[in-house]
Amino acid sequence: MMGHHCLMKKRLTACICAAFLLCGCTSAKLIQSEDETGKTVLKLGHWLEGSEVNEPVHENVDLKAEGLKETKRQPYAEGIVPDEIIKRIREDYPDIDFNSWSVMIHFYDDEKTAGQISLRYEIGNEISTNKAITCGIENGKITDLWYANMDGSADEADLLARLSRFKASTKQETYELKEGEKLLEETTSYTYRYDTSQLIYTYNIFVLEPEGVINNDIGCEYVIESGS
Repeated sequence: MMGHHCLMKKRLTACICAAFLLCGCTSAKLIQSEDETGKTVLKLGHWLEGSEVNEPVHENVDLKAEGLKETKRQPYAEGIVPDEIIKRIREDYPDIDFNSWSVMIHFYDDEKTAGQISLRYEIGNEISTNKAITCGIENGKITDLWYANMDGSADEADLLARLSRFKASTKQETYELKEGEKLLEETTSYTYRYDTSQLIYTYNIFVLEPEGVINNDIGCEYVIESGS
């Protein structure tokens, strides 16, 4: 039983660390290639180098996690996260306004005894951030809280304007499917890192290869510079 407990703890910790590695990137300029319309072409295979991520602040807690339902990421609404957990977070951050946050609940086991509640600050419903709160679920209780970049601030109007200019002036290079390949999913995201003051564009596609293997290595990342 002790071995199972330790395994759950390690898996939970690994997933929390992965969540805060959302945008471990360093600055890189756009590849200057233009199409016939004068837009900058965002080339596939352009990936940013990894950089250190601020260590999240950790607290041990003992809170009830009854009635939790697994959800995809969605805008925060009352009732999704138990009041006891929200009350505990407000003890640490009394002025927090969840109206600009999103929430996702995920379990690692069918019995729903281990998993996490992920809360993330969003800018204008378009830009995700690495300002985040993660509640670790173990043995059916909330046992851990992780806070990341909670004091981060930015000129949000400027970021949204920068994003608008970026969208208008760039074009994503398309992937040519090879014989036998099938496109499964295409995703585009924009993320702001408070620790490095970077706005980052990420594009990914997921392709099913003829052998049945899913290739998730196709895509690119770019830093959206202030002059974009």
